[in-house]
Amino acid sequence: MKIRILIAAAAAPLLAALLGGCAKEYAFIPPTDAEGKACVAQCQVSQTGCRRDQDRRAQAAAEQCEVESARREDTCKIKAPIEYAACLKFAKNDEERAACQLNDCEQPSCQPSANYGICAGDYRTCFQSCGGKIEILD
Repeated sequence: MKIRILIAAAAAPLLAALLGGCAKEYAFIPPTDAEGKACVAQCQVSQTGCRRDQDRRAQAAAEQCEVESARREDTCKIKAPIEYAACLKFAKNDEERAACQLNDCEQPSCQPSANYGICAGDYRTCFQSCGGKIEILD
């Protein structure tokens, strides 16, 4: 038990470094002229709308997931006792009967999340088309 904890503790910094290397950080240098600034403001409005749409999609997916999960759980609650009784009935010996189990019908939780990556990419493209510059930070 202690060995596993030590290995996990030793691997944590390496894992953090690997995962941290995946995310890019950007420096946004906005355009200086009024037209470019107005354009960037419109990019921000579009990004806000995109994020709102992604939130709605995630919410709808969560609601659909909950409905499907409840349906699967209800079906399981009907079938599980029947399957358990059949297992007991057709078991040939005590060992087989001991192996019979009533299925756990609890379903995994539904946690869809919004995909803001689409919005971020669109924003960067819009920002640059307005005359802004984007630098990738190390």
